[in-house]
Amino acid sequence: MVQHLVALAPTLVVSAFFLVFTLNWRREATWPRAITCAIGLAVACNARFGRGAVVPARAGLVDKRTWSTRFEMRTPRYTTRPDELPVVNAVPV
Repeated sequence: MVQHLVALAPTLVVSAFFLVFTLNWRREATWPRAITCAIGLAVACNARFGRGAVVPARAGLVDKRTWSTRFEMRTPRYTTRPDELPVVNAVPV
């Protein structure tokens, strides 16, 4: 699977990276496999497109950002209850 995803354009690779987690989010038994697949995808993409092509979302942003998260507005269960997270849909322009 990873070899086929790496052949895609970098933008699609990032989408595929998140798709791996989305498809396996609620099935805890498949988390190790999903994480292994996602890490393998990131490593393969970095090998093909260069170091740093795929990085964690927060990597390298701490020194560059001029804003910070407002933690006082966050629910205490934001990491344990995915069903309570707001759903955002993109509408094509």
